[in-house]
Amino acid sequence: MLMQQRFLDRRRLKSAFSARSVGSTSFVQALRRSLRAVARRWRRWRAKARPSAAIAGRPEELFYAGAQYYVLGRRALLNGYPAVAGSLFHQGFEMILKACLMEPVYTRYSGEWNTGTPVERAEAIHAYTEACDREIRRLGHDLRKSWSRFKRLHASVAGLSAFDMVVKELDDWWSVRYPNFPRARSVMMTTSRVRTTSRPSASPRADRYDLCLEDMDEMFEVTVPLTYTTHAVRLAIGSMNPSAIKDDYLQENRHPLLLPG
Repeated sequence: MLMQQRFLDRRRLKSAFSARSVGSTSFVQALRRSLRAVARRWRRWRAKARPSAAIAGRPEELFYAGAQYYVLGRRALLNGYPAVAGSLFHQGFEMILKACLMEPVYTRYSGEWNTGTPVERAEAIHAYTEACDREIRRLGHDLRKSWSRFKRLHASVAGLSAFDMVVKELDDWWSVRYPNFPRARSVMMTTSRVRTTSRPSASPRADRYDLCLEDMDEMFEVTVPLTYTTHAVRLAIGSMNPSAIKDDYLQENRHPLLLPG
C-alpha cells in the first residue's frame, strides 16, 4: 500500500511540474530524471517482493507437455501451417530440454522431502521450487542456451553437436510466433518432410526460416532416450488418445521411437 501511494505521488508530481507549469527547462529535465530513477527503484522492489514461484512439479510432467507440443508441431507441418509448426516445435523442444535439465535438480532434492519432520519436508520442497524457478528463468526461451546446457549434461554422448544447426534454425522460429509489423523485409518460410541437400534461394532482403520434419523427428529420437524411456514417451503421446501415436506421431516418421500397437 505504501509503495502504491508513492507511485501515485510520483504521477502527481510529474503532472504538477510539467514543462508548461515550470519555466526552467533544466529543472524539469532534472525532475524527470529523478522520477525515472524512482520508477526503476519501484520496479526492482516489485521484483524482489514478487511471491515465490508455484510449487514445481516433477520434470516428467514438463516432458509430457513438451512431447505433446512436438506431436502437434508434426500435425501442423503436415497440414501446411509453417509458422504454427515452427512455434509448436520450438515450445516442444524447449520444454523437453528443460525437463531433462531439471531431472538432476529433482534427484538432488527429492530425497529430502521423503524424510524428516513436516517442516523439513516443506523446506526441501520450497528449495526445489526455487532452484527450478531460478534455472528455468535463466534459460528463458533461448533454445540454444538450453541445448548448450543439455550437451554439457551429456558430454559423453557423441554426435549431439550434429544438431547444432537444427537447434539454431528452430530457435529462429520463436521470433515469428506472432505476425511481425512490416519492417521493409519479407519473410520466407520453407518446410520439408525429408532432409534435402538443396534449399530454395531467398532474397537478401528476406528473413528466412527453414523447418524439416525429419530433423525434428531425428532430434527427438536421439535426445529423449538419454533421459526418458519409451514407456514415458508412450504415456506422453498416447495415454489420453492412443490413436495419436499412429495418426500423429508415426505418420511419415523416419525416426520413430515407438512402434504401432
